[in-house]
This record gives sequence, structure tokens and C-alpha cells, in this order.
Amino acid sequence: MDTAVPVYATTLSEYDDFFARYAVTFEQSLSGRFNADAIRSFYAEYFVSISENGPVRGSKNDGSFVHSVRKAHEFYRQVGMKALHIEAIAVLHIHDGHDRVRVSYVAHHRRQDGTPVDLPFDVTYLVQKRLGGPRIFGFIAGDEMELYRDAGLIDDDGKPI
Repeated sequence: MDTAVPVYATTLSEYDDFFARYAVTFEQSLSGRFNADAIRSFYAEYFVSISENGPVRGSKNDGSFVHSVRKAHEFYRQVGMKALHIEAIAVLHIHDGHDRVRVSYVAHHRRQDGTPVDLPFDVTYLVQKRLGGPRIFGFIAGDEMELYRDAGLIDDDGKPI
């Protein structure tokens, strides 16, 4: 049985559109409009993730993934995240049908006292180019907890301030 996934060429503008839709879907979840199907649509059936100080994790794009994402988005709301904007996208072709896409974001937060806090960060995605559009099969992120601690949005135990 052939399980190969057909691939196609992806342009920078297609990645711009893909990650713009990703950011909009993320922002919608921050306002309480969590759309599990939309979130899952950006990811391949299986994918790997790693953060700067975390273990490599393999995940299946299923209900447990949705539960994890919902929990993460609740945390982001608790630390005052209001919006997520893309500053830049850089694409490196790594193999036929696969690219490395580095997305520079700015997450806009508001402290309890109303003070705005903007946190720039990058995520590197490993993307498979498919006929139905790109799908993320891996991502590499920095230590977001350190970023939140340094910005005074969480305490030393990782609890929102």
C-alpha cells in the first residue's frame, strides 16, 4: 500500500498566507473562540516539537493534541496575551517537498494593571508541502517560560502574576 503524500512547490506568499491564517486562528482562541478543527488543519498527522530546555516530543494530531493546545491557550490568556503578530517569515528549502520556515512573532500582552508588554520570539517550523497546502510536521521553540519570567508575567513557579 502506497502511503506517500503528494507534494507541490510552495511559494513565500503561500507561507505568508498559511502562517497569517495560523496567527488569526491562534488569536481567535485567545478571545474564547477555540476552533479545534482549524488548529489541527495546520499540522500533519504526526509531528515533533522541542523547546530550548524541553524534551523532544512526538505527538499525534488527535484529541490529546487538541486538549494540550486548549490548555496552552488558556495559559496564554492568563498571562495577558491579547494578540499575535507576524514580523517576518524566512524560508529555507531543505529537501524536495520540505522546507524550514522561521517565523518571527510579537506577542502582545497586557498586565493586570493594564501595562502593555510586547514579547518578540521566533519559532522554526518544519513543513511538508502538500497538494492541499503546507502542513507542520515539526517545530522548534525557545524557552517561553523564561521569556515570561523575564517580562514579569509569571513567577518563579510558572504561575501567572
